Amino acid sequence: MGTFSKTLLTAFEVINELYTALGAGVLGMIVLLKHGFESHQSIKKAVSVVALTTVSLIFVTRQTEKLKPNKKKVVCITGCDSGLGFSLAQHAADLGFTIVAGFLSLDSKGSKEIRSHYGGNIIQIQLDITSTSSIQAVVQTLEHLLIRNPGYSLHAVINNAGVMVFGEFEWLTERLIQEQVNINLMGTFKFTNALCPLLRQYKVIALKQHYLVLPSMVQQKQH
Repeated sequence: MGTFSKTLLTAFEVINELYTALGAGVLGMIVLLKHGFESHQSIKKAVSVVALTTVSLIFVTRQTEKLKPNKKKVVCITGCDSGLGFSLAQHAADLGFTIVAGFLSLDSKGSKEIRSHYGGNIIQIQLDITSTSSIQAVVQTLEHLLIRNPGYSLHAVINNAGVMVFGEFEWLTERLIQEQVNINLMGTFKFTNALCPLLRQYKVIALKQHYLVLPSMVQQKQH
């Protein structure tokens, strides 16, 4: 094995054990040190990983302390009519964020309930992520909000809108398959792509929604 290959292998092992130690926290570091002392060949690597883990934990802790919710941080969430989006919009608003919530229908039960409890504290907008014009309306809403409030910034974008026709795959018609692809895949792509200028400007990571992997059991209905 060449020097370069050995270096890559060592780097991989260190990173792999670093993730293990991070995941296990203090207990993981203790186990790692114990293993290192039992095997003299591993002690240097164990100490190095523990040191890196400690530094990483301190960094993560300090960074977490800085991320305090406030109204100047705008969070955009799609699919707030029901389910995860409905709950997340309320939770984020309760934490103190400014919420721009997308609803397939502003007359939906979820939209009305949020409106009755939060009023204008949660900015509601109709959003169909398969519609280019609907997506642009949300982008413009965000842009105007940020322009009117110079101290505000786009903090997070959560792509939650999605659908699933529950049942055996072989039961699906071509129309139902296409509907899920248009919303869960293409809709998410189109919405995120339209927000790219704002995402770059505010250095935001757009969170993908769980429907791409495990959709909720809803039938022919975006939420």
